[in-house]
Amino acid sequence: MSNRQTFDVLGLGYTKSPFRNDLLLGRAFYDIRFDAPTPSAVTVPDGPLRFMLAEVKDPTMNMTDPAAKAQAIKDQWAGYEGVERKAMLALYGDIGYDLGNALDPKNPFRGSGLSGTQNGFSPEGTLGRDGVPVPNGAELWRTLPNGEREFMAVYEKPNPKAPGTWLLTDAAVQPGMLDGIAPRPTAGVGATMREND
Repeated sequence: MSNRQTFDVLGLGYTKSPFRNDLLLGRAFYDIRFDAPTPSAVTVPDGPLRFMLAEVKDPTMNMTDPAAKAQAIKDQWAGYEGVERKAMLALYGDIGYDLGNALDPKNPFRGSGLSGTQNGFSPEGTLGRDGVPVPNGAELWRTLPNGEREFMAVYEKPNPKAPGTWLLTDAAVQPGMLDGIAPRPTAGVGATMREND
């Protein structure tokens, strides 16, 4: 997948996106890959869409002014209190956190379980609002503008209580490969980057 396709599929073309210059300047994209701790740890952030489909009535959904519609939906959510609000949270997950983001036209989060722009869409999954620590064995990959992918590093964290280290591949230690990140040479590995770098 080229960087343009990645840009579209991930929905990075939103207003004031810091990724627009990366695409225009032909910079590489980086991603970290790892297995989820458990399959059930991954959730689909679609609470706002499910809430709007089930709870928001047609007069609100048929409003033609996007700002007025968004405000009416937020007002409806704000009207739920006590037991009723707890029931809504049980049905629609992190809606209290996600609804405002999903209704903000400047935010790329849709609340539908899909991300993307133009003709590219991809399913979204989350490992929780607070994220998860990068696990031992995670991989850092680099995607060049033409779509070519390079394996750059593997994360080593044998002790969960100690900081981890990125062990860089030979491709990563070539001049300019990490766009200004200076790796630290170490014997036998090529280079490392510590967790706090």
